Amino acid sequence: MIKLLFIGDVVGKAGRNGLALYLPLLVKENKINFVIINGENAAHGKGITKRIYDGFKALNVNCITLGNHAFSKSEILNRLNECHDLCYPNNHPLAPKESGVRYYNLMNKRLVVMNILGQVFMAPEPTISPFKQMDIYLENCLPNDLIFVDFHGETTAEKRIFFELYKDKCIGIVGTHTHIQTADEMVKDGCGFI
Repeated sequence: MIKLLFIGDVVGKAGRNGLALYLPLLVKENKINFVIINGENAAHGKGITKRIYDGFKALNVNCITLGNHAFSKSEILNRLNECHDLCYPNNHPLAPKESGVRYYNLMNKRLVVMNILGQVFMAPEPTISPFKQMDIYLENCLPNDLIFVDFHGETTAEKRIFFELYKDKCIGIVGTHTHIQTADEMVKDGCGFI
């Protein structure tokens, strides 16, 4: 059985310090196989730097998703070739090609981590809707892919609609961006959601 841990959003120095303090214990106690975090607010609450990326990797974080602040720290853009586990919003107009989906081999399965940006009350709006972007991906995915989506958006309604549409295709759909945990967690059709 694959045990995946997602933590979002890691905000600023306090979030990074908390992650460094508790992540190793969480992974050990729960026998976690794969760790994903949303790190788009890790650098003083807005964006991520290469130094912070390296710090997350030193904690054995496998994949770092981003969001609407993905491009707030320009220095990271110049070092993308060194950041193979950054996952940009797949439907953001500035996202580097092929960087919105990351692929990992895990226990003889292919784990797909995808980052998608919502449109409702978000600026700048992506050029492609999150629903259309997901449909494009699903046309070309492998039938046994384990798809995990970080849906980075403002409204719970948009996240829930996305879940209802794609729950039978994904193993997990989590909402990030608002920094306030909801109490709507569920597993439906084999897909976890919060």
